[in-house]
Amino acid sequence: IDMNLVDAQQARRVLDRMVGYRISPLLWAKVKRGLSAGRVQSVALRLVADREEEINAFIPEEYWTLDVILKIKGEKRPLTAKFYGTDQ
Repeated sequence: IDMNLVDAQQARRVLDRMVGYRISPLLWAKVKRGLSAGRVQSVALRLVADREEEINAFIPEEYWTLDVILKIKGEKRPLTAKFYGTDQ
Protein backbone atom coordinates (compact mmCIF):
# COMPACT_ATOMS: atom_id res chain seq x y z
CA ILE A 1 0.00 0.00 0.00
CA ASP A 2 1.29 3.43 -0.97
CA MET A 3 1.10 5.38 2.28
CA ASN A 4 1.40 8.69 0.44
CA LEU A 5 -1.89 7.91 -1.30
CA VAL A 6 -3.45 6.86 2.01
CA ASP A 7 -2.30 10.10 3.64
CA ALA A 8 -3.62 12.14 0.71
CA GLN A 9 -7.03 10.47 0.99
CA GLN A 10 -7.18 11.08 4.72
CA ALA A 11 -6.28 14.74 4.20
CA ARG A 12 -9.08 15.08 1.64
CA ARG A 13 -11.53 13.44 4.04
CA VAL A 14 -10.58 15.86 6.83
CA LEU A 15 -10.87 18.87 4.51
CA ASP A 16 -14.25 17.65 3.24
CA ARG A 17 -15.52 17.43 6.80
CA MET A 18 -14.04 20.76 7.86
CA VAL A 19 -15.51 22.61 4.91
CA GLY A 20 -18.79 20.76 4.59
CA TYR A 21 -19.63 20.42 8.28
CA ARG A 22 -18.87 24.06 9.03
CA ILE A 23 -20.19 25.84 5.96
CA SER A 24 -23.36 23.81 5.31
CA PRO A 25 -24.99 24.80 8.64
CA LEU A 26 -24.21 28.45 7.87
CA LEU A 27 -25.99 28.09 4.55
CA TRP A 28 -28.99 26.54 6.29
CA ALA A 29 -29.18 29.43 8.75
CA LYS A 30 -28.49 32.30 6.35
CA VAL A 31 -29.76 31.16 2.95
CA LYS A 32 -31.95 28.06 2.73
CA ARG A 33 -32.35 24.79 4.57
CA GLY A 34 -30.97 21.80 2.66
CA LEU A 35 -28.19 23.64 0.83
CA SER A 36 -24.72 22.18 1.13
CA ALA A 37 -21.11 23.17 0.54
CA GLY A 38 -17.99 21.14 0.03
CA ARG A 39 -14.33 21.28 -0.90
CA VAL A 40 -14.99 20.40 -4.55
CA GLN A 41 -18.62 21.41 -4.81
CA SER A 42 -17.95 25.04 -3.87
CA VAL A 43 -15.18 25.43 -6.46
CA ALA A 44 -17.30 23.80 -9.18
CA LEU A 45 -20.22 26.08 -8.36
CA ARG A 46 -17.91 29.10 -8.61
CA LEU A 47 -16.79 28.02 -12.10
CA VAL A 48 -20.41 27.63 -13.21
CA ALA A 49 -21.39 31.00 -11.73
CA ASP A 50 -18.44 32.78 -13.38
CA ARG A 51 -19.32 31.26 -16.75
CA GLU A 52 -22.96 32.30 -16.34
CA GLU A 53 -21.82 35.88 -15.72
CA GLU A 54 -19.73 35.77 -18.92
CA ILE A 55 -22.74 34.48 -20.87
CA ASN A 56 -25.02 37.18 -19.47
CA ALA A 57 -22.46 39.90 -20.28
CA PHE A 58 -22.09 38.72 -23.90
CA ILE A 59 -23.11 41.29 -26.51
CA PRO A 60 -23.72 39.65 -29.89
CA GLU A 61 -22.16 41.24 -32.95
CA GLU A 62 -23.24 40.66 -36.51
CA TYR A 63 -20.73 38.64 -38.50
CA TRP A 64 -21.24 36.83 -41.76
CA THR A 65 -19.43 35.17 -44.63
CA LEU A 66 -20.14 35.15 -48.32
CA ASP A 67 -18.75 32.31 -50.44
CA VAL A 68 -19.22 32.52 -54.21
CA ILE A 69 -18.23 30.12 -56.97
CA LEU A 70 -18.08 31.92 -60.32
CA LYS A 71 -18.22 29.93 -63.54
CA ILE A 72 -16.74 31.86 -66.42
CA LYS A 73 -17.50 30.92 -70.02
CA GLY A 74 -14.50 29.43 -71.70
CA GLU A 75 -12.71 28.66 -68.42
CA LYS A 76 -12.41 25.09 -67.18
CA ARG A 77 -11.96 25.93 -63.51
CA PRO A 78 -14.40 28.11 -61.58
CA LEU A 79 -13.23 31.11 -59.58
CA THR A 80 -13.92 30.96 -55.85
CA ALA A 81 -14.38 34.21 -53.95
CA LYS A 82 -14.82 34.59 -50.19
CA PHE A 83 -15.75 37.64 -48.16
CA TYR A 84 -15.84 37.90 -44.37
CA GLY A 85 -17.50 40.89 -42.82
CA THR A 86 -19.46 42.62 -40.12
CA ASP A 87 -22.17 45.25 -40.17
CA GLN A 88 -19.57 48.06 -40.10
